[in-house]
Amino acid sequence: HYNMKFYLCSALLCWFAVQHARSDSSVNKKLLFPAELSIDNFVSLDPDFSEAQREISICAWVKTFRSDTQRYWFSYATAYQPNELLLSDIPPHMYIFDDRIDFIDGATRLLSANKWHHLCFTWSEKSQQFYLDGKLAGSASTESGRALGSGGKLILGQEQDSFGGDFVVSQAFSGELYQLNVLNKALAEDKIEEIFRGGMCFDVGLNFESSIIVGWSDFLKAERHGSVEVVEVERMCDVSKWEILKDFVGQEITLNLIEHLKKYHDD
Repeated sequence: HYNMKFYLCSALLCWFAVQHARSDSSVNKKLLFPAELSIDNFVSLDPDFSEAQREISICAWVKTFRSDTQRYWFSYATAYQPNELLLSDIPPHMYIFDDRIDFIDGATRLLSANKWHHLCFTWSEKSQQFYLDGKLAGSASTESGRALGSGGKLILGQEQDSFGGDFVVSQAFSGELYQLNVLNKALAEDKIEEIFRGGMCFDVGLNFESSIIVGWSDFLKAERHGSVEVVEVERMCDVSKWEILKDFVGQEITLNLIEHLKKYHDD
C-alpha cells in the first residue's frame, strides 16, 4: 500500500510539474496583425546575427488575411542597407543584400488568404533556397564573398525603407505568424520537411535548440506596436494531461524526472 501511494503521489506531482511547464509555454501562442492595415502595427527587436553572417534559415507558419498585393512580414535592415533581408507573402520572391531574388524554378503566386502555410528560407555562401509547405519552391546561386550584416533592426509586419522606419501602408502585413525561428545554419531539405510534417505542434526551438539565434519565445517577448497582439493558437495537438504519465508509470519522482517532463512535454 505504501508503494502504491508513493507512486500515485509521484504521478500527481509529475502532472503538476507538466501543468506548470504548460502554463509558461510559448508553443500555443501566435502573433496577430490586424486586418485593418496600418503602419503602426509591427514588432521590433535588435537581434544578434553575428553567428549567421555566412548562413541562415528563417522558418515560420504564416497566415495572411489579404491576397491583393505583395506584403512584407519579415524585414531585417542594417544602417547601410534597409533591404538586407526581406521576406514577403509572394513566394518565392524576396530580397537579400538589396538584390531581388526571383527563383527561376519557383511559381509566382500569392499565399492563399486565411490559410496557414509553412515558409522557410535558407541562405549560405553557396546557395539560397525557398521552401513552401515542406517542399523546395525555388533555388538560386549565391554570389561569393557576401556576408549578412550584423547590428541590424528586425521588423515584423512592415518593410523598412530606412533603418527602423519609413513604412508604407500598402506593404503592411495583415495576418498571423506562428513558430517563427531564425537559425544560424542553412537547414537541409529533409529537416525542413520534418518541421512541416510535424505540423504546428512541432517545437522547432526544442528540436533545433543549439542552432536557434532568435527563437519564437524571443519574438513573443519583443516590443509590439500598434494593435499587434499575442493570442492563443487553437489546440490542434493537445493530448490528455494523463496520457503523458503512461510513459512514467512505476518510476520514482526525482528532480531529473521533473526536468525531463518540463523539457520534453512543455507544449
